Amino acid sequence: LSFSSCIGCMACRSKSLCVLPPDDAHRIALLLQKCDVLVAGSPVYWGNISGDLKRLFDRLVGVMMGETKLGMPLPLHKGKRALVVTSCTTPFPFNVLAGQSTKAVRAMKEILSYSGFKICGKIVLPGTKGMKELPPRVEKKAHTLAKRISLR
Repeated sequence: LSFSSCIGCMACRSKSLCVLPPDDAHRIALLLQKCDVLVAGSPVYWGNISGDLKRLFDRLVGVMMGETKLGMPLPLHKGKRALVVTSCTTPFPFNVLAGQSTKAVRAMKEILSYSGFKICGKIVLPGTKGMKELPPRVEKKAHTLAKRISLR
């Protein structure tokens, strides 16, 4: 994807779309408005989501949250569901003890929850350094979550 960073003008709150020149963030915004389910995933860098995903979320503020007359956030995706996926090279249990995976999951859950999404599950994959394929337990969990979310 290619998109510019948010400039913090907040014009998107009243227009429900970013006012910067059209780029891939606008394309993602239109897809987000139409979706029923969102799978948000990120590698974990320094205990958080990637900078690119954060930049994208910043650009999507206007299509994720509105604003009440008092300036309070207004979720625009109530009734939609989301799954959160992270991966990191830090092995278990250090990915939890050091807050690597937990902080990234928390960041995505916070953004999506404030936007109205119901978080229906998460997949956390630690210890990916040198990993060549997805462990069967993670693949099984992904299939289970996909079935659960599609039945709702």
